[in-house]
Amino acid sequence: MFKIITDSGSDFRETRAKELGIEIAHLKITFADEVIIQHEEEDVTRFFDKLAKAEQLPVTSQPSPQDFLDLYQKYPGEPILVLALSGGLSGTVNSAELAKKMLEDPERVTIIDTRQGTLSQNVIVAEAVRLRDAGLTLEEAVREINRLLDRTTIVGLIDTLKYLKKGGRIPKSLAAIGSVLNIKPLVELKDGVLVTAGKARGHKAGIKMLFEQVAAYGIDPGYKAFLGYTGDRKDIEEVVLKFKLTYPDVPYEVSRIGGIIGTHIGAGSVGIGFVKQRP
Repeated sequence: MFKIITDSGSDFRETRAKELGIEIAHLKITFADEVIIQHEEEDVTRFFDKLAKAEQLPVTSQPSPQDFLDLYQKYPGEPILVLALSGGLSGTVNSAELAKKMLEDPERVTIIDTRQGTLSQNVIVAEAVRLRDAGLTLEEAVREINRLLDRTTIVGLIDTLKYLKKGGRIPKSLAAIGSVLNIKPLVELKDGVLVTAGKARGHKAGIKMLFEQVAAYGIDPGYKAFLGYTGDRKDIEEVVLKFKLTYPDVPYEVSRIGGIIGTHIGAGSVGIGFVKQRP
């Protein structure tokens, strides 16, 4: 049975990782006065509390090659599958590759750039766990995972333009207009990077647009979907209810989106990670 390593871009915390039998290499989030590593939910809560008060956005940094090497050496001689946060969002996959080169037996480690992040990365990791537990070999699991990468995505609704403005991703003038008009951007992960998929005026219209975008692809019920939120659990309740009514045959798990993506979208955002039924 092969071992699975992912990173905290997947937003599995340590408690959940232990339940799944996987290892986590942690990215770091650096504020002016504190470095936060998201081991458990209380760390995520602390992150969003600090983000709300911070004048400048924190800086996220990938795990070091040594972090990955320590995990590889924890399982000497055993086959390992590494499922990394999209190379378009982070250099995490490069750290994993550098650590692999330090091993005497690097061939036992297979590294996949999932081209995904947070909820959609969760989809890939959860499927790898299912394949491992079903008794597939590493090689068999890798073939199945590679078939999923282009079919998996995340669609999310951002509650505020504040953090996109702080990060310089949109002009201040656009953020000001958007705030007055209560604009909610819809984002999607395409080719490993987040892109704007639409804009709605107000929360209700935003949720409607979110589900329209998901419906345009359809959801493959053979894979678990992940419904996520950045702020308070109540923010996802409406999405969960609508999801259950719309996709009663699709298994799902609710997960909190952490600071790696949360740095840029802030609290109050929601999203759905899933395997598309149609390309």
